[in-house]
Amino acid sequence: MLDAITTLIDGMDSYSAELPTLGADIGVLGPLYFVTWKCRDIPIRAKTMDLIGRAPAREGIWRRESALKLARWKVRKEESEATRLGWQLGEIIPEAARVYWETLDEVERDDGTKVTMVRWCARRGVEVHCEEEVEGMGIEMGKMT
Repeated sequence: MLDAITTLIDGMDSYSAELPTLGADIGVLGPLYFVTWKCRDIPIRAKTMDLIGRAPAREGIWRRESALKLARWKVRKEESEATRLGWQLGEIIPEAARVYWETLDEVERDDGTKVTMVRWCARRGVEVHCEEEVEGMGIEMGKMT
């Protein structure tokens, strides 16, 4: 499946950068994003993030840079927590290190500037609710689960 998507994206290089942003098909950004988002296999995640980076800049509601930034954020969070739990590179990410129920929210600081916060849950023996500011991330993709 990933090989077919790779071939499709490689073929897009010959098209104009001015592709329409509204289409009747599902595109590749959404499916690639959700594979990266849900898959625990590191090589597959790496491949899908590479493909997202090579996909069209926009497909419908999907914006390549936002999808890639949020996917990288989640992978870093999960791999960091997995490492803390004793995970070894090459293994599947353990359930206890997973991030879920992610939501992007725009928050206004006291000085009036707006920042994007990612709110999520993690399982660290018990369910933990977390939040973190993400630089340069727009909220246009909304709830990401």
